[in-house]
Amino acid sequence: MLSSGLAGFSTIMFLFTQNINMYAAVFISMCIWTGLYHPAANALISKAFSRSTGEAMGIHGAGGTVGVVFTPILSLTIGLVYGWRMSFAVFGISAVVTGILLWRSRFQHAPTQSKISLRDIFHIRGLWLLLAFNFTIGLYMKSVELFLPAYFALGPLSFLERDPAIFWAGALTTLMLLIGAFGQWLGGHQTDVMGPRKVLIVTSFTVLIGFLSLVLAPLSLWFVAVTAFVVLYGLAFYGHQPAFNALASFITPEDRRGMVYGVVFFVSFGMGSISQAITGYISDRMGITTAFYTLTIFAATALTLSLFMSDVRENSGKQDKHNSGDSN
Repeated sequence: MLSSGLAGFSTIMFLFTQNINMYAAVFISMCIWTGLYHPAANALISKAFSRSTGEAMGIHGAGGTVGVVFTPILSLTIGLVYGWRMSFAVFGISAVVTGILLWRSRFQHAPTQSKISLRDIFHIRGLWLLLAFNFTIGLYMKSVELFLPAYFALGPLSFLERDPAIFWAGALTTLMLLIGAFGQWLGGHQTDVMGPRKVLIVTSFTVLIGFLSLVLAPLSLWFVAVTAFVVLYGLAFYGHQPAFNALASFITPEDRRGMVYGVVFFVSFGMGSISQAITGYISDRMGITTAFYTLTIFAATALTLSLFMSDVRENSGKQDKHNSGDSN
């Protein structure tokens, strides 16, 4: 509620920005409040939908991905007609309304308050492996988000003229997100059927196949390579997210899930972002193709780590406290 409402209020403040310093201050404020969202949302979902956690995570993620796809189109339309400030205002008001709806909602779960410190959660069995896997995922995820259109335009689509190449590179990336929305629902559904470990192994393997098809296929098979990557990465990368988030909730007692999800997203979104600097450096020095070979190595590492995951299928909030490192 606080994340959505305060981030929305900060976004509305773009109506009143007059210089770059004010613009930066509003943007930083907006980012601080939106940063609260993912840990809180996943902790809430894991508690409110304990019987179908995987599918609930998948539906939640699919909704976010669809929003990522269509929001730029909608914001551009509003900006062209009413000015760029109004585009920020519309989405800011929408976020405030969402915060109000969350405040009025009635989720059926008992509030919990953890009595342990942030340091204590690292005694949870299996968490270190989960974080290592998540860090590796973040290493290629953030670079794909930033550099995939450039890779398409400079590599497989380089036979086109500059402007058409840029257009189709962006269009294919958007198509991958749409496929990803379906992949998130599918991954969430299969998490409840197969268990999160099997889903993580299958999706990690599929992501690696997508990377290999992209970097190893000859230029004459560019259509096959690009299609394979867009479909396989879209389904598998986004399909792993509900399985991963469900597994994190299964191994974590209910009263400390907020802290665990906070660390999880810090590792993937924060520490994983260093890959963008790595990919950019390699691209400048050795070419973007070499950079994507590096991302392929990260994907192979993620697959290797997924093979050592525990096959946990039920909520472990009731597990023996000794296993979770709770000395109380």
